[in-house]
Amino acid sequence: MLHFGTPTFEIGAIVSMTIVMLVIMTETTADILAIGEIVDTEVDAKRVADGLRADMASTTIAPLFGTFPCSAFAQNVGLVALTGIKSRYVVATGGLVLLLLGLLPMVGAVVAAIPYPVLGGAGVVLFGSVAAPRSGTRSPSGSR
Repeated sequence: MLHFGTPTFEIGAIVSMTIVMLVIMTETTADILAIGEIVDTEVDAKRVADGLRADMASTTIAPLFGTFPCSAFAQNVGLVALTGIKSRYVVATGGLVLLLLGLLPMVGAVVAAIPYPVLGGAGVVLFGSVAAPRSGTRSPSGSR
């Protein structure tokens, strides 16, 4: 399970990763608040704390499976705003699809066969929706 052996803890790494995790927690908090606004749900301190707790739990467990730490991303917020899909069941179904992709190489090969221009076009729309301000929101200067 621990491919590189027993973990070692050095103060320099602990300090730098603590700073990184504070930044990630700040981004996750903003993402939770943005999703709450998109789905018209009140987000209180308890909900933010639960979201941060889930994010940090997945970040703690991820290295045991040989993967990178997990965190919320603004791209996901843009995807919810772009598609208008707000159901938890869709997210769970997406998780099952990812599980199938990881466990069944033939299914992964089908997805890998998607042409790069198609993926590029989808990426432009997705990241453009994150970068572009939504109608009805205020810009940093305060104008609409």
